[in-house]
Amino acid sequence: MTTSDSLSVLFSPHGLVEAHIVSLIKTAQVRISMAAYAFTNQNIANAILDRLGKGVYVLMVMDKSQTHGQQAKIHDQLTTAGAHVYLVSPPGGIMHDKFIVVDGTWVEWGSYNYTDRAENNNFENATSIQDTMFANKYDAECHSIAGQGTPEVLGLRRPIHRFLRRLRFKL
Repeated sequence: MTTSDSLSVLFSPHGLVEAHIVSLIKTAQVRISMAAYAFTNQNIANAILDRLGKGVYVLMVMDKSQTHGQQAKIHDQLTTAGAHVYLVSPPGGIMHDKFIVVDGTWVEWGSYNYTDRAENNNFENATSIQDTMFANKYDAECHSIAGQGTPEVLGLRRPIHRFLRRLRFKL
């Protein structure tokens, strides 16, 4: 791990990436923007849920094909708590971005999926920097991707939509 006051470069497995991301999320006072291909890490989800409970606005973009299992559970927790979750997959591709913007000042990005496997098994990297220009560019990209997606469906229609999405991605 390499860190300075405004830059951190971390590697996993066992590189304390999760702890660093959780600590960044806990600093959020106004908004969090997040793009996540795979998001099954409950500790990171809990940090976001805590911020939602404190009135922080949360915008998330996630790949449409990943709304099952543990990730579906986290989707449910976040949307129930008030996060704005958008699902998107470009034609013939996936939403493979992985980044978090905190209050327009910090940005974290890298190969690190927000999963237990990324923290404990995979060779992954994560970099964070406190830089308004970087943060604004990533925040704008998150909003752009969200604009191309659809909001996560709420209520009884959600299981039906998830089933149809899985069916479509398997065909």
